[in-house]
Amino acid sequence: MVLVVPAASPFRSAQQLLDAVKARPGQYTWATSGAGGIGHLTGEYIKLMAGGLSAEHVPYRGGSAVMEALAKGEVDYSVEVLASTASHMRDGLSRGLAVTSLQRHPLFPEVPTLDEVGLKGLEVTTWNVLVAPRGLPAELARTLSAAVRAVLADPAVAQRMTVAGVDPMPDSTPESTRAFLVAERAKFGSIVERAGLRLGR
Repeated sequence: MVLVVPAASPFRSAQQLLDAVKARPGQYTWATSGAGGIGHLTGEYIKLMAGGLSAEHVPYRGGSAVMEALAKGEVDYSVEVLASTASHMRDGLSRGLAVTSLQRHPLFPEVPTLDEVGLKGLEVTTWNVLVAPRGLPAELARTLSAAVRAVLADPAVAQRMTVAGVDPMPDSTPESTRAFLVAERAKFGSIVERAGLRLGR
């Protein structure tokens, strides 16, 4: 995920943006690709970690609509997936201020992490997981997992995914994936509770 602003934004760093939002509660707007999605929850997480900031959430229908709104200056900032923001950042239509991973991303090594700029321990990544019906035989699950890992380990596949802003994880297993999903559910459940989010809001 990337904390991103329009190219014409006066904010040159994540700290400048967060300080401005803190100084003027409710006066800034931020866009996401939909209420309850990863961008929305990550944005709420950032506001919580930055001391309980207040800004107006503006949900759009998808990442391309968010990036268009940013390019037009309709909103002050967004928290959007790297795959959606990468081309706009490369073309100078928007400016990435920080990423939500704990390490800088190789596509944009100049963009710091939110952990670096003071939101210590903040980490959110988007992910895609291959799932199967409950009760799938363990042997078949291992076979499918091994086949997927082999594809993800292919240098050509890894390169194409990285250029698109997607980082392959060729070392995952059914067990590690299950543990990851349990941890993610707990993390985002806590964000929803702490931010006071409800259906319809």
